[in-house]
Amino acid sequence: MSKNNNGEIEMTADHHPFPTSKKPWLLKQTWHDTLFIHWPVPTSTLQAFIPKSLQIDLFENQAWIGVIPLMMNNSRIHYTPALPLVSNFPGLNIRTYVMHNGKPGVYFLNLYAASYLVAKCAHQFMHLPYFHADFQFRKNAEKISFSCQCKSEQGKGEFVANYYPISKPTYAKSGSLEYWLTERYYTYIHHAKQLYQLEIFHHPWLLQKAEAEIRKNTMLDFTKHNFNTESILQYAAHQKTVMWGIEKINPTFQK
Repeated sequence: MSKNNNGEIEMTADHHPFPTSKKPWLLKQTWHDTLFIHWPVPTSTLQAFIPKSLQIDLFENQAWIGVIPLMMNNSRIHYTPALPLVSNFPGLNIRTYVMHNGKPGVYFLNLYAASYLVAKCAHQFMHLPYFHADFQFRKNAEKISFSCQCKSEQGKGEFVANYYPISKPTYAKSGSLEYWLTERYYTYIHHAKQLYQLEIFHHPWLLQKAEAEIRKNTMLDFTKHNFNTESILQYAAHQKTVMWGIEKINPTFQK
């Protein structure tokens, strides 16, 4: 992601599987200290949470679910400056992977933000399943300490972990599980019997192997699945992103 002489972002997307939107982007963010934690999960466990118009995406016949803690910085809407109280905050995402009309994407089961205003606006105007939560984020030379606690009954859960990278950053190989899990450029949203698409642009992820001490994780309890298998861990120090507004893509399906 580079800038031209006018200071606008140039989105050269040789790696992007589909042409990017020609409309002005809506939201810009920089993600820091992102940890991707993924577990294999039976398709039957996810099916109850996925709209019927979406197909659960599989890697070698296996479905996956992810818990992703991260720090978001420099968040701003197009044509506006970054505002101190809503631009920098930690967040946590619960997501799985789906397909719609041949386009792979992300489906968020729950999203959490330390900013009440961001969570409220994203829920109301973008129909994303956002909840406000209490966070702690501390980083030193050795590790990142991260905690998230949501007391809302619908999004109730707690996540506490320490994590850190253990390898040099590299780009995931196309066709690998690491690539499949992270190189996603669409989010699908179900709201009021409608299906929406949210497009995102970023350059390929520079990933590092990671280790984590997960001290508590009740964020996945709603699935009623026992996550006793070993997780796959990937860390990314930095990623710039832009997002477009949501677009209705299927106004008639029933969940």
